[in-house]
Amino acid sequence: MPNNTKNTLSLDLDTTAFVVTDPQVDVLARDGALADLLYAQVEQRDVVANLRAIRDQAERSDVPVIYSTLVHGAKNVAAPVTNAPIYQLLHDRKAMRGDAGGAIVPELAPTEKTTLASPRAGMMAFGTTDLDSLLRARGAKTLIMGGMVLNLCLEANIRAAVDLGYEVIVVSDASATLSDAAHEATLATLGLIAKHVVTTAELLPALQRAAAAA
Repeated sequence: MPNNTKNTLSLDLDTTAFVVTDPQVDVLARDGALADLLYAQVEQRDVVANLRAIRDQAERSDVPVIYSTLVHGAKNVAAPVTNAPIYQLLHDRKAMRGDAGGAIVPELAPTEKTTLASPRAGMMAFGTTDLDSLLRARGAKTLIMGGMVLNLCLEANIRAAVDLGYEVIVVSDASATLSDAAHEATLATLGLIAKHVVTTAELLPALQRAAAAA
């Protein structure tokens, strides 16, 4: 089994970035288009507050923060908008479009230090947006990753990042999916892929230690 020991986490701030997948209203907010499916889990795990805490500490530590957002139906992907059940659901609910539901939640509104990758239309940002080039330009080798939905877009980005050579740290309570069972099953799989799977409470001290030592 891979080494996911949480107490060994150390960070090089010069080569670390925080990538947030889909910090948007429809998947995170109480009144989002997918709230009936996701909001109970988002609230249970305090996902928005955890993402905010990591974002704020990363920016205080001069760690690049990049948001990758989804605009369903955009033209930068070959797949049709209804070729998978999840895309059909987004289509039927008019979710994750360039309107209020597709906006970034107010709690995670970008700061002057937050970078927005070009929007994507499908699950994976790598290869369809400028995310990889933004990370390479900043010298990133280790990616702290959170956002939505754990076993859909976030997992797709984690898998792609690993195959592109990045080391990935997954923050387990900075994401959510449909149920406890689905969440835990996805984390078990990601434990074979990510370098570390940690909680927000475990990650923040590592960022703080690295900043103090810089």
